[in-house]
Amino acid sequence: MSRLLQSLQRLITPALVTLAFVAALSVAAGAQPAPRPGPPPPEKKKLPAGSRGFAQFAGRDASDKLLTGAATRGAGDANPEATALALYEQGEQLHKAGQHAQARQKFMAARDAFAKAARVTPDNAEIHYHLGVAYETLQQYPEAIKAYREAVSRTLKYPADLFASYNLANAHAALGQHVEAVEAYQQVLRLSPGLAMPHYNMGLSYAAINPPRHAEAIKEFQEAIRLQPEADKETNKQQLAQTYYNLGVTHGAAGQFEEAAVAFTNAVRLAPADADARYNLALAHITLGNRPAANAQIVALRRTKPELARELSKLMPK
Repeated sequence: MSRLLQSLQRLITPALVTLAFVAALSVAAGAQPAPRPGPPPPEKKKLPAGSRGFAQFAGRDASDKLLTGAATRGAGDANPEATALALYEQGEQLHKAGQHAQARQKFMAARDAFAKAARVTPDNAEIHYHLGVAYETLQQYPEAIKAYREAVSRTLKYPADLFASYNLANAHAALGQHVEAVEAYQQVLRLSPGLAMPHYNMGLSYAAINPPRHAEAIKEFQEAIRLQPEADKETNKQQLAQTYYNLGVTHGAAGQFEEAAVAFTNAVRLAPADADARYNLALAHITLGNRPAANAQIVALRRTKPELARELSKLMPK
C-alpha cells in the first residue's frame, strides 16, 4: 500500500501598498481614484506543524478470477490447458495452507503450461487470460499485461472479458502505470456500468497520478459509495468503510478538511476499530480547530493505539 504525504502550501497574499500622494495626483489629473483594496482572502487551512499528514491509503481491490471450465476435461500432454488449470488449483490450495514456496513452484509450472497451451492454440482467448492470471500471481506484471491484452483483443465470453479488463487495469496499477490503469478500468465500466470496485480502484489511480488528479479521484470514490450501499454483511461494511477512508485521504490531500472530516466520520462509524481512520479524523478536526471533536478521537485511541494518541496530543494547539 502506498503512502500519501501531501504537503500543503500556505497561500501567501502579497501586501498591497497604496501611496497617498500618488492617489492625490491621479485625482488632480482627473483620473478616477483607485478602488480601495478589499479584505485579504482568508488564510488557507493547513495541517499542524510537525504532522506527518494523513495516514496511508487503504488497499486496492484485486479480486482476480480464474476460469475453471477446462479443468473438467482430462489433464495430460494432450490437453495442456487442463494440465495448467490443475497445476494452478494445486498452487492455490498450497498457498491457502501457508506452503508458499511449494505454491510458487506450482504457479510457475502452471504458467509454463499455460504458455505451452497458448502456443498450441494461439487464438484461444481464455488461455491467454489464464496465462495472465498465472503471471500476475507470480507478480510478473509486464508479462501479465501482455497476456491480458492478448485476451481482450480476442472474443471472451462473459464474465471472462470483464475479469480480463479488470486484471489488466490492476496489473498496470501495480507497475505504477496509472493512466493506463484508468483507461482499463473505464473499459470494465463500459462492459458492466453498475460495478463499484472499478470506480474505487480508479480513484486510487487518479490519486496516484503525478500530479494527483484529486477532483477525479473524489468523484470516483463517491460513485463507488453510491454503487455500494451499506449492507449488513461485514465484508461489505469493511469495503464501504475503506472507500470512505480513501475519500477522506483525498479530500485532505486537496486541502478540503471539512469534507475530509465528514468522510473519516463515516469510515469510523462503519469500522470503529480502524485506528488510522480515527487518527485521520482527529487530524482533520485539529486542522479545523475543533478541539473537542479531536480530543474524543484521542481518548478512543488511547485504549487501542496509545502511540497514535500521544502523537496527536502533541499536535493539539496549546
